[in-house]
Amino acid sequence: MDLGQLAAKDLLSLAAIAIAIGLIVWYLIGAQLGRQQASRLAHLSVDLLRPLGSEGSFRWLASTCCELNLTNLRRPFRSIRVVIWLEPRELLPVWALNRLRGRRDLFAIAADLTKPPDVSFELVQPNSLVGGRALRKATARGWPAAPQTFAGEALTLAAPRLDVAREAVGRCERGLPVRPASVLRLAASDTSPQLSLSLGTPAQLSDEGTKFANWLRTVANAVGE
Repeated sequence: MDLGQLAAKDLLSLAAIAIAIGLIVWYLIGAQLGRQQASRLAHLSVDLLRPLGSEGSFRWLASTCCELNLTNLRRPFRSIRVVIWLEPRELLPVWALNRLRGRRDLFAIAADLTKPPDVSFELVQPNSLVGGRALRKATARGWPAAPQTFAGEALTLAAPRLDVAREAVGRCERGLPVRPASVLRLAASDTSPQLSLSLGTPAQLSDEGTKFANWLRTVANAVGE
């Protein structure tokens, strides 16, 4: 074996070591950034929903998922559960693939109301993971689905009665404080959770103040009319 082959093997070994070290460093930094982002979003959730109730409990469900439950709620809410899913930041290849797929941090609210909704529907962004999953379940129940414009955004609406659902969705648009493209799923049901909302870019809510809580109250009232 000549010196050139030895030098090439040495370079490959050094490159492999450098890549391994880089991935380890990325993992440590990504895990720390993920925890910091989850903490920021949890505090943001408390601030946004404070007009509706006080903080009850907080817990980690997994390394990229945490849960917040609110208590002492004001009408029309009986319970509110917030779950924050973070895009995985620890593994560089997974993070890059998820970015290409459009996956971001997810902010989900599941609420029960003092008065059950009078309408059931699924309003979804069908190309999103959460929206596509909800749409498949709705159509499996035999619900018809049709395109629905929501604050200028093209979404999909599925419901047992599309005419009644369209009226309720129209009422839900009032006072919308977020970009409609951020709404991945908005659903009403006569079973728990009676009101579900999933947003794809929760950090943008930081400037909304009480507008978000007021809009949630509008939505809760809209599905109960």
